[in-house]
Amino acid sequence: MNPSIPYLSIIIPLYNAASYIGFAIESIYRQEFASLGEPFEILIVNDGSTDGSDVIARQLATKHSEIQLIEQENHGVASARNAGIRQSRGEIICFMDADDEYPDGTLVFFVEELNLLRQQFGELVMVRGLTQHVRRDESGEDWCMSGEPIDLSVVHANAQTRAAVEKAGFFDEELANSEDIDWLLRAEAAGVVMSARQRVTLLYRRHETNMTRNASDILHHKLKMFKKHLDRERNRRASEEGLEIQS
Repeated sequence: MNPSIPYLSIIIPLYNAASYIGFAIESIYRQEFASLGEPFEILIVNDGSTDGSDVIARQLATKHSEIQLIEQENHGVASARNAGIRQSRGEIICFMDADDEYPDGTLVFFVEELNLLRQQFGELVMVRGLTQHVRRDESGEDWCMSGEPIDLSVVHANAQTRAAVEKAGFFDEELANSEDIDWLLRAEAAGVVMSARQRVTLLYRRHETNMTRNASDILHHKLKMFKKHLDRERNRRASEEGLEIQS
């Protein structure tokens, strides 16, 4: 493999996460991924942040040669992930959120598991781990585990081959949320083999910003996402049966 081409691409949408992006990047550099002898890249996509996140991202990019900063106006997380996909070069792609962290050993685990899956099923493979929520403790100063690890339909607990990402396509930019569920459903429908493992691969930080999102807006986009999914399934079946496909 050409050492100038990264083996692993980690795509991080960044929007007003100045308090957390440093922890996310630090968790990547704790991974000892270098033990695999493979280069990696981190693509931070600043999606029009207004809280100084862009300044911190530029500082991180200056400090770490693996980091590439991509700047765009605010278009949402789906658009930011798509921008990262377009610029990425790795054989394996991970989607990390700017306020989350990887538990130690996660990236090595991802690579080893995907290599085993590739030997068995070919290139259209994805591995998913468990999500562990973390919250502020009673003092409000430290972070602590909250509840038991759970299996969530979120892309930032996963890793997948580039072939799987290309097969699933870009994230739907019409969806302000639930875009990851939509993407996973499309990946499954496209024949991507998804392997679930009973190992925590994501520390999902719960804080004031992501816990106070408008519930009606979330429901609206979730229903919109499911309608898109049902329409795709109906059209797929109609195509298989030789019937007219509805728009």
